[in-house]
Amino acid sequence: MLALLFYLKMLVFPHPLLFYYGYNMIPVTGLGNPLVWLSFIIHAGLFAYAIYTIRKKSILSYAILLYLVNISIYSNLLASPTGIVAERFTYVASLGFCLALAYGLFKLFRADTHAALIPSKILTWMLLTAVVIAIPAAAKTIDRNRDWKTDMTLYEADMPYLEKSAKANFIYATNLRSSVVERLKSGVPRSEIVADAQTCIKHFKRATAVYPRYPDAWNNLGETYLLLLNESDSSIRYFEKAVETNPNLHAAYYNLGYTYQVTEQYEKSVKNYEKALELEPWEVRTMSNLAQMYEKTNQLDKAIKLNEDIIKMDPTLDVPYLNLASFALHQGDNAKAIGYFEKALEVNPNNYDLSMRMRNFYMQAGDSTKADYYLELARRAR
Repeated sequence: MLALLFYLKMLVFPHPLLFYYGYNMIPVTGLGNPLVWLSFIIHAGLFAYAIYTIRKKSILSYAILLYLVNISIYSNLLASPTGIVAERFTYVASLGFCLALAYGLFKLFRADTHAALIPSKILTWMLLTAVVIAIPAAAKTIDRNRDWKTDMTLYEADMPYLEKSAKANFIYATNLRSSVVERLKSGVPRSEIVADAQTCIKHFKRATAVYPRYPDAWNNLGETYLLLLNESDSSIRYFEKAVETNPNLHAAYYNLGYTYQVTEQYEKSVKNYEKALELEPWEVRTMSNLAQMYEKTNQLDKAIKLNEDIIKMDPTLDVPYLNLASFALHQGDNAKAIGYFEKALEVNPNNYDLSMRMRNFYMQAGDSTKADYYLELARRAR
């Protein structure tokens, strides 16, 4: 009933328009809510009138039924649509509303709906009334179009009205964080993105405040602290919160493993990578990082086995060969490392740094033929 009342309200007074609603914009309620009864009375009355006048082939009866049948699909009674409510759900149903509105103008000015012509005086007043209705609607449309310039302009315009929407806050914060990460990759100093990072944190926290059992929001909050602010302690706390709310969230375990890896807490890293791999077997990134942690914790056999598994799974990847080469170097076996590096360049000849490294090695070894070969590879890669 609240959803149906929402749709009527938006057709009569379309403000504010929002890109997403979701939990908890339309809170769960009960029969004690007077708005529920108001909605019931309005819609039951409309339906009763439409049924009563349908035999007379009433335009208004047709308009009401056209509206009610189409909007009922999105009432949450038959099924739960994405977002609980959405403005776009009124699209077809709004035709019934517009027919009823036009019919209302005829009745307001006592014009005959069956007449071939309308008296000019009545027609003038009807047109003026239609213009009065259309002007604010057109102004709202033009103003709203500015918000739709980009995804981010839309989110920023709507966020002041979306404090109660967990998903909307999550969407905005996630997209803002992605844009900030791209700026960091392009060379923007970390000091210049702190304000946006804090905005991301604000909206992720708002999402979790609305819905505390929101694992993806907790996880992304942890990623924000790690990637944007380099605060590992805070990130670990929020990754653990994500795991607490969803013990099967692969991304949170992976992120915990990665955070412990970069903070050199290798035993804890192994534990979380293993859990991530248990949830998503054969995920290459997890397998590769776990192999590195096995090597760090003196479990070389396991490390080698994981990389061999990656090679069997996808022989076109250079990552396992690079890992195996690194392990060989740590063991002091330079010849084996060189073999793995050469194999890595076979499957991925676009690695400029590795090509130059191999070129320098063969220059020092006095093998000018191979040195020239890897120099040419480096040139092509660049």
